[in-house]
Amino acid sequence: MVLNNGSQKKEILPELRLITDSIRNHYQKKPTYAGLNTLTVLEEKIVPAYMIRNNKIFSRLKNEILVGRDEIGSTSIASDTDFSLIYLNMNQNKCVNAVTEAFGISLGLKSIQILNQNRYEFSYGTDLNLPIKKQDALKYCQAKNTIVFTFE
Repeated sequence: MVLNNGSQKKEILPELRLITDSIRNHYQKKPTYAGLNTLTVLEEKIVPAYMIRNNKIFSRLKNEILVGRDEIGSTSIASDTDFSLIYLNMNQNKCVNAVTEAFGISLGLKSIQILNQNRYEFSYGTDLNLPIKKQDALKYCQAKNTIVFTFE
C-alpha cells in the first residue's frame, strides 16, 4: 500500500538520528569508537529500552539492527573514527524506502552498502553516488537485503 510505504520511509531517518546521536553522545569524550558493538550498546543502554527484545536491537520496521565496524557488527577498534548500523533481512520495499531517504549532511552519513547476492557501496563522489535515486534503489535492492549505514 502506498500509505504504508510512506510511513515506513518516514520511520528510518528519525531512528537513525536517535541511534547515531546516542552513540556519539556516549563516545564524545573518547577519540574513537573503540569497543563499540551491539553488545556494548545493549549493556550500556545506549539505545532506548523499547528497541531491545531478547537481547537484540530491533527497528520500528521490525528488522534486527547490529552495531559495529562492518556488515557483521564486528567490534570497532582503536583506529575507527566511524561506525555502522546494520539492518538485517530487509525486503525490497523496506530497502528502497530506507536507502532513498533525504539524509542531509547533519546525520554524518559516510556510505550505504546494500548487500544481497552482491555488494553495492554508495558514497559521495563515486560511481555509486549518494544520495541514492529511487530507480537505482529498485535496481540494487532484492527480495532480502542487509543495509549497512556507515557514519562519521
